[in-house]
Amino acid sequence: MPLFTAEGSLGLVLGNATALALGAVPGVAGSASAVLGALQFGLAALVSPLVSLGGEGTAAPLAVVMLASAVVAVGALVVARRAGAGTGAGAGAGRVSG
Repeated sequence: MPLFTAEGSLGLVLGNATALALGAVPGVAGSASAVLGALQFGLAALVSPLVSLGGEGTAAPLAVVMLASAVVAVGALVVARRAGAGTGAGAGAGRVSG
């Protein structure tokens, strides 16, 4: 059930996250979309073998890799927010308020 919840929510999150990221750079949205696609493909290629190293008998390696990926994502968010705090940029800079 936890795996279903984690994977099932991606359909709701990924489309909106991509739209927000591309909205921050409307002049180069095509290039930004290509970079996002390449990053997703590249990270999947790097992370998939890590899961297979644990063997076929248990889902523990999958859980460890998913947890590590989530920790890295939260760390990247914290760094991006700190970097953008002084400049007015950072996470959500392209957001329209109103």
